[in-house]
Amino acid sequence: SSTVGQALCMAYIFMSDSASYQVGALFLILSQACFGLAVVFYNAYLPILVDAHPRFQGLGGILTKQDKTFREEVQDKMSTVGFMFGYAFMLVFLIYNLVIQVVIDNVDNGRLADRICIFSCGLLWAGFSLFTYKWLKIRPGPPVPQQSGLALAFSGWTRFGRTLYEAGKYPRTFRFLFFYFFWSDTYNSIASVGVLFAQQQMCMGSAQLAMVLLIVLAMSLVGNYWYLWIKMRFNLTGKFILTINLCWYVSLGLWGCLGLIPGSPIGFKSQWEIWVFAFVHGANNGSVQSFGRSLFSDLIPPNREAEFFALYEITDKGSSWLGPLVMSVIVQTTGDLQPAFVYLALMALWPTCAFWLFHDHEKGRGAVGRARSLDY
Repeated sequence: SSTVGQALCMAYIFMSDSASYQVGALFLILSQACFGLAVVFYNAYLPILVDAHPRFQGLGGILTKQDKTFREEVQDKMSTVGFMFGYAFMLVFLIYNLVIQVVIDNVDNGRLADRICIFSCGLLWAGFSLFTYKWLKIRPGPPVPQQSGLALAFSGWTRFGRTLYEAGKYPRTFRFLFFYFFWSDTYNSIASVGVLFAQQQMCMGSAQLAMVLLIVLAMSLVGNYWYLWIKMRFNLTGKFILTINLCWYVSLGLWGCLGLIPGSPIGFKSQWEIWVFAFVHGANNGSVQSFGRSLFSDLIPPNREAEFFALYEITDKGSSWLGPLVMSVIVQTTGDLQPAFVYLALMALWPTCAFWLFHDHEKGRGAVGRARSLDY
């Protein structure tokens, strides 16, 4: 999937004719699908690599309290450092793209700057994948089904259907996904609303918006490290850190609601609030993804990592329509984007409270047979 996605991205360098826009649209869809599939397999390695730690060999998944604490630290650190490297590279690559856009004009050259940026994305994706191809071992797991033709092509959907059918066996896993469906949409929607306010309400230009994005990426890198350090320093749980991250998104929604008060000077009414928004969103954006992935890894039955992370990815992308749909209805009804913060605050608040009150992570981890403690 990675190789195909890389090739499709690099093929954009040849699309200088406006007549090829249909092919370009098809390549965009296919490359995004390949990237999503690559992310599924990438995430699926997290619990496998953690379980492969020498300390856990020969224990059969039955851990002492100290082993379980150590395993959680290893998994959280591995997930967080992975995101840190990703955001660090995104920050550098964004600066590179901005330079390309400034140096190379897009006029009368088939949007050469854009094509170079997309080509560079595919090229670097391919370059860094070489490390994966060389050093990452083949994951253990069940053999490929002995099928052919359409049966083999649709075997993934068959297994996905089986996973949904067996939902009753892992109620805490699917309860986590239910909460994740809503909070993933919320923090993505809050980010979109922030950009719209910066453009429409604050009249911020392209240079200022680029700076906002740079701050978000930089703070995502810093925030990942900061929350990991806090967790380890004060011996906190991943559930607690994730809840703190979500509470910050509740705060952003409530802050936007203050703008609905007549005469209120705050509530995304001034540019300085956009800069604060960039720092707060960035500081929590990376951490909420990192600890969310780490916690979900504990709730997956062994040898079904790719299957469940596919469901995790579908849950994330499957909720992407909800926020934009509701906000578009609000704007069409009221003629104002500000009331959207009421929806965002509520949609951030209820899954945060429900997750904290009703998600028993230890029982969920033991129920799937992963890292069970001796006293479970």
